[in-house]
Amino acid sequence: MGKKKKIYNGRKIIKEFLLDKNYNIEDIDSYVGFIIDDLNQNNFSFFNEYNINETDNYISFFIINSYDDCKLIVEQIKKQDTMSYDLYYFIIFVNNYEIKVKIQDSLKKLKKQIIEKFKCKPIDIIFEIIHDVKINKTEFPVKIDSRISSIVMDLKNQNLEKQNNVISKISSIVCTANLFDLTTIYNDLGDILFNQNVRYKIKDYLDVDKNIKQTLAENPEDFWYLNNGITLIARSQKCINKNSPDKIVLKYNNENDLSIINGAQTVFSATDFFHNPKNNADSSVIEKAKNHAKVLFRIMYQNDISDDCKEELDKISISLNRQKPIVIEDILYTHNFVFEINKLYEDNIENKYYFYISKRGAYNLTKNHYDLKTFSRAYFACCGNPGKARNQSTNNLLKELSSNLKNIDEEYFNIHLKPINFLIELGRKYDEKSMSKDINTVDDRTVVIQNGRYYFLSFIVNILKDGDDFKNFNYIGCNVPDNIDKLIGLFVNVVLRTIEKNAIKDINSNNFKTDHLYNLILNECNGDEIENIKNNFK
Repeated sequence: MGKKKKIYNGRKIIKEFLLDKNYNIEDIDSYVGFIIDDLNQNNFSFFNEYNINETDNYISFFIINSYDDCKLIVEQIKKQDTMSYDLYYFIIFVNNYEIKVKIQDSLKKLKKQIIEKFKCKPIDIIFEIIHDVKINKTEFPVKIDSRISSIVMDLKNQNLEKQNNVISKISSIVCTANLFDLTTIYNDLGDILFNQNVRYKIKDYLDVDKNIKQTLAENPEDFWYLNNGITLIARSQKCINKNSPDKIVLKYNNENDLSIINGAQTVFSATDFFHNPKNNADSSVIEKAKNHAKVLFRIMYQNDISDDCKEELDKISISLNRQKPIVIEDILYTHNFVFEINKLYEDNIENKYYFYISKRGAYNLTKNHYDLKTFSRAYFACCGNPGKARNQSTNNLLKELSSNLKNIDEEYFNIHLKPINFLIELGRKYDEKSMSKDINTVDDRTVVIQNGRYYFLSFIVNILKDGDDFKNFNYIGCNVPDNIDKLIGLFVNVVLRTIEKNAIKDINSNNFKTDHLYNLILNECNGDEIENIKNNFK
């Protein structure tokens, strides 16, 4: 086994994970502390050993420093009591991309070992591999062609006076850099390096990944000419050491000290080429690419760390990323309401009503993280506009969303957004039913179930609402029952009764694209039905 390694940013991840599973732990911070101590001492920790509360899940945490450490997982699993659980979680912390890839390759073998031990089904085993970032005076040397020939853009060099413009707050160095050196930053830091980018790596429609790797393998000296370059933001000039004539040293002491705001796909694909053990390229080919692949590199930094440069940095990130497919969701992520909602979540992580809005393409370990597309449709269903939530384009919903949501503090959130987590979980359970193989006939009930998703969500939330707003709404995701067949049955009965009462002849998908039928349904539901629905959530 490799030497013991401390957890760095894992504390927050473990806490979010346990909170997300609704284990009702009284002192969550102390509990997480027990797990962290175990990990730091032994490189593993088993949630079930603490016996603080009963759970139907088997949860284990591991720190893996090398591929050989995968044996640690197998060894510890063999020592565990053979018990039957609903789900088996294995949370694995790694310290770089290369080890992450190696472990992903070994998951099939690990899964086989777990199945043999616990006699469980493959579908019940969930692996989560977390890139744990070391934030502790890390330095990254990047070879450049020549510091003397680098271009510097700032007020002094451009003979400009300080005004209300980007150059007044942001300066830049432009140089030709060694691509491999830049990939070592991502290998160590992972996706945290893209924190200030408007999006993460997104689906590759243009074979960019393939072309990058092909150029590196066949003609690495051409890379500079065939790539748009990489742009990195440094928190301040102190993060950049320019003392050497042939290299720049980038310093990473705190989260967001360094962030790539353009060229994320280039960095990821090149990292995969250089650091993925599955790369079939000959070692001499990789060595040649390490030495000859160069890239246009722009380093931007704040002139004064006390300046609020969010607006300027967002403007740069959006503008640079327009060269590749960028959608309104990416642009809207820089809007203030996203920052305000996410700040409430981060400051009140134990509050089950708050949620986090993620960038497009981001991977989410916990439930209460949603992209803007998911949130926007849930928001309008919550507002009592199920027709709009179902039928409007994402672009139109997002535009209206940005104009509706302003100055979101705790009070505003409770009045307008409190049911979102509940509503999205309810929608997930509804989808399981509507896509079930049990529904194989085409009749009026089926039409309602397959088209009435947002009607159902708005209908239930409206019934559970206590008063004119959501201040007193007391339901979260875990309040949604596992089986909502009775609820759906009640809803369908009310819809069909409303259609008959109002002499609506044909029932099809078009009935659910406006709010007209929905408003009729609200008036049709009687007191006994309302009480019956409420009883399902007690």
